[in-house]
Amino acid sequence: MDKQLYISCVSSGFGGLEINTLKLAEWLTEYGWQVHLLLLGDSKMHEAAGKFSKNITTVPKGFFMKWRKVTYMRRWINANDQSPIIFTALNKDIATASLYKRLYKSNAIVIYQQQMKVGVKKKSPVHMLRYQMVDAWISPLPYLIEETLEKTTITRDKIKLIPLSIDAKPFLENPETKSSARQNLHLPQNVKLIGVLGRIDPEKGQDFLIRCIKVLEEKYQSDYHLAIMGNITPEHGEEYMNGLHSLAESLQIKDRVHFLPFSWDVKQFYRAIDVFAMASRGEHFGMVTVEAMASGCPVVGTNKDGTKELLEDGRLGYLFEYNNESDFCEQLQQLESNEDLNSMLENAKKAVVEKYSKERMCEGMDELFVHLVEKRNK
Repeated sequence: MDKQLYISCVSSGFGGLEINTLKLAEWLTEYGWQVHLLLLGDSKMHEAAGKFSKNITTVPKGFFMKWRKVTYMRRWINANDQSPIIFTALNKDIATASLYKRLYKSNAIVIYQQQMKVGVKKKSPVHMLRYQMVDAWISPLPYLIEETLEKTTITRDKIKLIPLSIDAKPFLENPETKSSARQNLHLPQNVKLIGVLGRIDPEKGQDFLIRCIKVLEEKYQSDYHLAIMGNITPEHGEEYMNGLHSLAESLQIKDRVHFLPFSWDVKQFYRAIDVFAMASRGEHFGMVTVEAMASGCPVVGTNKDGTKELLEDGRLGYLFEYNNESDFCEQLQQLESNEDLNSMLENAKKAVVEKYSKERMCEGMDELFVHLVEKRNK
């Protein structure tokens, strides 16, 4: 079969979802797929896309009406493709792909890769008509499958469990020393360092971790430092970032909170830190958690959603109740005294290789895509 794949992600953001989508485009190209991207023009995602794909089409900013997006999708997809595969991880693009299929190409195969929680119930007549056009709904973890069944009209036979994944080898085999990584990132050498990596956003809990640094100082006499790396959220990230600086200064721990610009090469970040913190309000999956696990870095994360599943209820890391500073600090103390920590970290690495490597995901995607096309063309 002619392995053509149309990936739509008309997003103005540039967080985990967008980065995951670009990486997937690159990886599936390695698996023999001719990948075509539809992106928002002048977006950060579009700026970065050239590193991952050569086949890029853009939708101009401001044209967010469904009809205009469908028009661009119609131009984008080769009219000679009898059963084009339209793939998206952006919830808003499901509507566009479904409308395109209903109006122009009934044989199109619409696939949604779930990278966010469903959230509110979506069982209205509009949602029902939209989801009728979806051929496969890919969920990365079992708890998201159950949420999808509860809150949408998607049926179980359409749902496929294929975890989100990373290119694990560079993290597993990173030869850099902690000393070298800290020197390159301009971080202090002889301190205990907690790290948080992700979008600079109130939902991610960077302010919570700054307050925890103060609690560790006052209650446990622990001189922990905090390293924060990530992109600023377009809508309100600048204000939040300024607030983080002000918070560290007001708590008189400004010298122990280190702000680092986002880097594509995050292996160095994980090598530099002693503990990775996942403090989000609710992380649907948590690619950074998987990266930390692959890097051999102990994880302390919120006891809910994807973090809880990835850490297997505490078998592969430490869990604390969301926004509970005392609980976070207590888990950190338990980590420090754990004589079996190395065994836990090795088990976490094995889990990444067996479940969350790019090879596992791409094999699952390739098998699913081929099956759907062959089924449609019978």
